[in-house]
Amino acid sequence: MACHEIGQAFDLMSSDMGGKLSHYFYNLQQRYGDPRVYAQQKEQMQQEEARVIHSKARHTAELLKDAYGKQQESISAGHSERMLKRRSDRNPASPPESSAQPARGRKPRPARPPPDGRDAAGPSDP
Repeated sequence: MACHEIGQAFDLMSSDMGGKLSHYFYNLQQRYGDPRVYAQQKEQMQQEEARVIHSKARHTAELLKDAYGKQQESISAGHSERMLKRRSDRNPASPPESSAQPARGRKPRPARPPPDGRDAAGPSDP
């Protein structure tokens, strides 16, 4: 008979502990949520964050590209203006400045001796 009573006590304690554990798990889910749902929400948040970072990088790249294009246009326009001004300042009848003035200051470089040390005229006999 003792075995039968011990078996019933074991069943009662097991069901009681199971109920308490279920209640505890239910309270945890109420308080903190389901871990699977949290994992899914975390994955969604990471995807959204990646989208935001990508969008921001793409927007920044577009802004930099536009700024670079504007800078290139302004540099090109300034260069064109300088070249037009330079052309209009010159008198088309007069020759360019480089051909009008004679070259001065430098003498031509002397010819190099051959690599073996002999004169270019021919071998010398001692």
